[in-house]
Amino acid sequence: MIGLLTWTTWGTWLGEPARGWIDRGGVLRGDDPGALPGPDEEASRKRRRGLKWPAAMLTADQRRLIIKDLRRIAELRRFELMGLAATENCVRVLLACDDDRDIERLVQLIKGALSRMLTVAAGDAPASSPGGGSLVHHKWWPRHYSFLRVGDQPAQKAIVETLRTGADAGATVWIAGSGGE
Repeated sequence: MIGLLTWTTWGTWLGEPARGWIDRGGVLRGDDPGALPGPDEEASRKRRRGLKWPAAMLTADQRRLIIKDLRRIAELRRFELMGLAATENCVRVLLACDDDRDIERLVQLIKGALSRMLTVAAGDAPASSPGGGSLVHHKWWPRHYSFLRVGDQPAQKAIVETLRTGADAGATVWIAGSGGE
């Protein structure tokens, strides 16, 4: 099976309807601006104030580390990494794995390994809570993610091209066979 795995960084996407999302059933929501109300700024501010950890924004160095470590994880966890793009607040991974693979468990393994790597790379830099307190560790990812199966070759090529062009400005990109990092 081939699929596009996408997740955001902690505290940077709080379900604002105008941004759109994939629901638990795999249905795209919020893509029609007339179908849903615009973002509720007060609700967004309230959600942000309720966060225990600060929003995680990935630096260019951290994005390069993510690419390097995802390549290691793919070999270790037996899936094929076809391409990926990491921005300051989102990671998109095109991967291939066995059809019977438990995607939820695979995502846990990937995000857990990347969290450990990023925390180690942060060294002794403490995390600070939005309220100013010191936290024991960093929080990199929320629980949510999206996994969309990509069935045909044209769709795969379109996703690779979207990753290659860095759908978001400033994306750090790696494509299999491109001779990149």
